[in-house]
Amino acid sequence: MDYRRTYRSAAIAFADLVSRIPAGALDGPGLGEWTLRDLLGHTVSSALRQVPTVLAAPAPLSPPAGSSNPAGPLSPAADPSNSAGGSLNPALDPLNAASSSLNTVSRPLNNASGPLITAPEGYFAVARTAPPEMVAAAVKASTDDARTTGAALGDQPATAVSAYIGRATTALAGAGDDDLVATPAGGMRVRDWLPTRTFELVVHGSDAAAAAGLPIDFDPDTLAEAAALAARIAAATGDGLSVLRALTGRATLPSAFSVV
Repeated sequence: MDYRRTYRSAAIAFADLVSRIPAGALDGPGLGEWTLRDLLGHTVSSALRQVPTVLAAPAPLSPPAGSSNPAGPLSPAADPSNSAGGSLNPALDPLNAASSSLNTVSRPLNNASGPLITAPEGYFAVARTAPPEMVAAAVKASTDDARTTGAALGDQPATAVSAYIGRATTALAGAGDDDLVATPAGGMRVRDWLPTRTFELVVHGSDAAAAAGLPIDFDPDTLAEAAALAARIAAATGDGLSVLRALTGRATLPSAFSVV
């Protein structure tokens, strides 16, 4: 599966959705406490606007010899608080959104001398192990950023979204698969980091579609990539068997269960 193509495909589907949202719906309900405009703002911030910034900030990291843990130095599955999954939070990735609101890359949660995060699921696994006070502060910053970015989309959000997509895809065209970038969770290769942004586009694109009462059309490869990543996040954080049994009709998940 071509991670660059699925990112572009998800971005195009999101842009098409935004172009069809009536202006009167933007200040209506979006997700949780967010309006639809806030939700669009968060999606732009987390999945589009930051891409050129992150790709332009190489990580001065290299994986130590023999390192193979895709989730970095933290072990979310060992944390009993993660055994029942996360709870629904409007921001899939509040730590990233908080750093994005400052147009900077925040200090990695893992030590800069530690292993690189070598898989997309490792990125979200690290976020699940962040200290509660850090997550709470990041969630607030994420909401503030969602509202500021949403307001900045103005009366023609589709035009603004298209411009962000153009800048993101141009930056991506100049990046190598194995280029190292700095993220809030630690250093990652471009090929491992970008699917986390596709995941944002797919999940929040579907959130926006549901809020607007409109369909959104993701191609099968893009949906497969996002769904597979959700399953791998569950496995990396100790919820893999519960999710597998739910997907095969053998059990149900707790109310408001989330892998992120």
